[in-house]
Amino acid sequence: MLQRLIPMLTTTGRPHGVERLYSVRQCVQKSSLAETQLRIGIGSHRLFSNSSTEDPTLRRFLLYKRLFAVSLFTGTLTFAWYMKKQKGSKLKDLLEGFTRLPIDESLFGCNVSMYRYKGYVFPGQIVMSGIFKELPNFQFKPEDVIVASYPKTGNLEKSDDSSEVLETRFPYLEYPYPGIKSIGAKTGPRYVKTHLPITLLPSSFENSNAKLIYIARNPRDTAVSYFYFLRLLTQCSYEGTLSSFIKMFLSDMAVYSPFFDHVLGYWKSREDPSILFITYEELHQDSIKVIKKIAEFLEVEVSQVGSWEVHLNKEEVAAFEEWENRHLKDSDLRFIFTLPAKQVEG
Repeated sequence: MLQRLIPMLTTTGRPHGVERLYSVRQCVQKSSLAETQLRIGIGSHRLFSNSSTEDPTLRRFLLYKRLFAVSLFTGTLTFAWYMKKQKGSKLKDLLEGFTRLPIDESLFGCNVSMYRYKGYVFPGQIVMSGIFKELPNFQFKPEDVIVASYPKTGNLEKSDDSSEVLETRFPYLEYPYPGIKSIGAKTGPRYVKTHLPITLLPSSFENSNAKLIYIARNPRDTAVSYFYFLRLLTQCSYEGTLSSFIKMFLSDMAVYSPFFDHVLGYWKSREDPSILFITYEELHQDSIKVIKKIAEFLEVEVSQVGSWEVHLNKEEVAAFEEWENRHLKDSDLRFIFTLPAKQVEG
């Protein structure tokens, strides 16, 4: 190539020849680079081509690699399909007998779902926990005490100095926490709350000799209290108006509705010696009388206001009076130490 360039340089002017030399040199460099890249590409192709066809060890390795990749991909798809099928089958079994209800989701501060089961409305959270599959197997004991009610009709919870949280000490039978298995594992007397209708209580209740107290409340106050309770929920509050909730309540669409089916179901069973039916109103109107009724029903003694007279002697009473007067002399707080005889007798 240089032999061709020399005559060109000698027959032309220097500047022009130099330009042509640079131009030709660039062409040569580009041509050489392209040729080099082509050779590398061909060499690489030959390397892999030859190695995959001529090297038996490498050929087996590549074959196993391809087979492993195909097996892994197929296995992943099969597992995903199996899990989806299992989940679908489990969900189908879980929702057997349930009908999902149409609700206005704009009335709630979260995604909610409601289902109707054997005539009653239940929240999706309880339904999906699988509790209705476990309830039939729950065994009540003779020493168990159950407090049943429609939501917001009152309860018999008492304040004490127990360090045990209320949900554990007095749990709801159908709530996911602490769960029906945890309740079943407890020893000794068990105190359980429930909003379940009487028709959905575990069948073991009938012959268990367990005691059940049902608290009813007039439907108007129940609906108003229910509304304000739902408004106060932090995770999923009711964001509709009182009027919209009243319509839901009267249409038997509120959770644990229908109201009257719930109340009348227990009312009709009030003659059962294992069931005590009381009302929220009578509990507030004459609490002492109702408390005595509950105590007799549970076969426990209840101390009266004024029972201290039986246990304290004159010197101890005088000591109490001096101690009380000393601490209350600058206060208008006054305690009731005895009740009128009529009220005590109930």
